Parts: sequence; structure tokens; C-alpha cells
Amino acid sequence: MKNLNCDILIVGAGVAGLCAAIASARNKLDTILIEKESEIGYKIKGECIQKKSPIFEKIFGKGLPKEVTLNELTGRRIYSPSAKKYMEMEHSEPLVAIDYRLFIVEIFKELSKTNCRVLLNTEFLKTIKENEKVVGATCIKDNKEFNIKTKFIIAADGNESKIGNELNIKQSEIYYALKFNFENLNVPNPRHIELHLITNPPGAMWMFPKGPSSGETGITVWTHDLPDNFDILELWRKKSIENDRMRGIIEKAKSYYSSRDFLNFGGPIKNIFGNGVAFVGDAGGHVGAIGAAGIISCMSTGFDVAEFVANALLTEGEITEGMVEEFTRKYKKSQIQKFLKKEQSAGKMLRNVLFKSFKTEEVIDENWEKLETMVASQASDF
Repeated sequence: MKNLNCDILIVGAGVAGLCAAIASARNKLDTILIEKESEIGYKIKGECIQKKSPIFEKIFGKGLPKEVTLNELTGRRIYSPSAKKYMEMEHSEPLVAIDYRLFIVEIFKELSKTNCRVLLNTEFLKTIKENEKVVGATCIKDNKEFNIKTKFIIAADGNESKIGNELNIKQSEIYYALKFNFENLNVPNPRHIELHLITNPPGAMWMFPKGPSSGETGITVWTHDLPDNFDILELWRKKSIENDRMRGIIEKAKSYYSSRDFLNFGGPIKNIFGNGVAFVGDAGGHVGAIGAAGIISCMSTGFDVAEFVANALLTEGEITEGMVEEFTRKYKKSQIQKFLKKEQSAGKMLRNVLFKSFKTEEVIDENWEKLETMVASQASDF
């Protein structure tokens, strides 16, 4: 593989990286998008999103493509760890379950209309620096190392960002998670999401219906205080069997996809910009810290940051500290950032109340009405 040059290098081809590439390439910047896996959007993310968002207009020139939507979700039910208590909430605006693979393809169709170069099976190894500024990356493809020199890197390489780790960027709080896509589920209400809180360890199981007999389920924990031999799959098996309702939902189901991953519940990192690099998507903590909802916020941040970088390079030929400060100041006031900060604060508060103050199933049940009031005040359909 020969050494390459470009204006903007984007690392990671999830929704944030793809949207960043679209913004950059549409501005006629020489753009390269690299992805270490053999396909774009390799890991299926949460498949429940708001039906309307400005980012869909920016990417598709219209609303969310109808062909990717599977089911409308009008509300949610949250169960206490004992399953004796629950609260129901109606969504102020409908959410939809989507086919993530089709959704990724629709985004890629828009990228394919540009001159962006896409390199699959291409892994980032390390940054190249000049005078402390990142000016490129050493990558590997087909067991051969090569360099990509660039004016700017946008890191969209996930919640365990390799670039962030190298540059000592403090990442957001991430926790173990396990996700399944099932067919032949016994879905109680195809219009309602279900969230089942758990204790020992603290966390939650969920079920997002995609239809009368299909959907996404999974489990996450909200602690790092776990034994050395902790296995998220074993926890799922134990908790899903102990929970009568979840056991009934999955007892005859067949899984066609599973993924061990981490979910980001910590909110945005303090500063997404470094010297010659910016962090977006999971790498920037652009995921809701209550429900780990992140497709729209990751898409939006990826697109907007890349558009800022592209415009700066086109008009000034460089990105100065003052330009970054001005962009950051304005962006903190955007709907996306306000949502993320609200979720960061609310998520931390709710988890502290549930699992540090109340702790046990009995005390949580005793205080369930207080929790209902608290959750209702913090609710967001974003």
C-alpha cells in the first residue's frame, strides 16, 4: 500500500464517521475514511431512534428513509428490580425501531455520491506528529503499513478510541453490555419499549420491539466493581431466567445477532478538539447517558464537526485555537449538546439514587413513586 495524502482523514465508519465523511466530501475536501473491519457499521447499535431530526434532512435531503423503519414505538414501561412495580410513559413524539444494516447502507449511498475514498480492512496504528500537532496516521492494510498525511483527523473510532488513548484523552464512563437481535419473541406490546432494572450488580435489561415477534434485547451493568471472572453473558442468562417477564419474552426466541460491547453512559468528553484532531460519536461521548441512545446525536455531532473543520480549512487553510473556541461556544448551545449534558446530569443522579441511596429491591420498591416523579421530570424522547 502506497503512502497517501488527504485534507481530512476520518477513522471509523459507524454513523458518526460516515456522516463526518459526507460533510467533508460534500465541501469538496479530499477525504479518506478508514475502517478496520471488513464492512461499514460493523457493530449494530441501538435500533430505536426518534422519527424526526434535522440530521436526516442534512444527510438524506428528506426525512428518515421509510424503507429502514420497522415499527413505531409510542411508549415505554420501566420495571423495578423486583418486577413488582413499574411505571409507564408515553412518548411525546413517536420513536421508531429501525433496521440498522439498511440504515447504514442508506447513509453510505449518500457518501458514495461524493469523491470520498473508503478503505476497509484498514486499521489505525498511531498518529504522526510534527511540533506536537497531529499531521497524519500510520495504518495497516493487508499486513502492510503505510502513512496517510492529512491536515486534520476526525476520530470516530468508538468508545475505546485508540486515538484517544494514544493522546491521553480522558474518555467517558463506559460499562459492559450485551445485545441480541431475536426472532420469534413473545412481545407483550409491539408499541412499547421495556426496561427492567436489576441489582447485584446494578444495571438494566431491555427489550425494543421491531414488530409483533421480533426485537432487540440486552443487558448492561452500571458499575466497574465486578469480579475478575465477570462474564456479561452469564449475567444475562441468570437475570433473564430470574425475571419471569423477560423469561417469557425470550423463551422460544432465536437469536440471529449478538454482540459483547461497551455502552457509554458518561456524557460528552470535556474537550473534543486536540491539536489536529477532533473526537466524535462514541469516541467523543456523544451518547445519551440515561438510555445510551446515540444514533442521532452521533450522526449530528459527526456531521457538524466535520462541516466546521471543512469550512475552516477552505476559508483559512488552518484551524486555529480561536476558531475552535468560537465553534465550541456556539455548539454547547445547540439542541444536541443541551440534550447530552442534561442526560449526563440526569443519568448520574438517577443511578446514584437507585443503586447508592436505595440499593436494595425492597427500598427501591418502597420509594418507587418518588422515582416515578423523578424519571418523569428528566424524561427525554431524543
